[in-house]
Amino acid sequence: MAILTGAGPQETVAFVYSRNGTGSFDAGSGLILDLAPPILKAAYAQTNYAGTAMSIIPIGPNIDEIGQQLWGQAVVKDAHGDYWTSAVITETIQP
Repeated sequence: MAILTGAGPQETVAFVYSRNGTGSFDAGSGLILDLAPPILKAAYAQTNYAGTAMSIIPIGPNIDEIGQQLWGQAVVKDAHGDYWTSAVITETIQP
């Protein structure tokens, strides 16, 4: 499960991840992600009135993926159309 806090109310959130670690990726429109490509979209959500969004991230697991690391980041599009990103988190795929 992915949880984002600290955003504004009713903002759009995309949860994205990489299997290749961190980096600096220019996604266009002034959005720089701190992940190494390829970057995959895992889920979309909308923040509640407290600025929190959460989503179940349906990633595998294929039996061969258990124990692999994923690097994830949330991308928020605010009411003005500006983007900002969360810090990168690292998770290990578990059964």
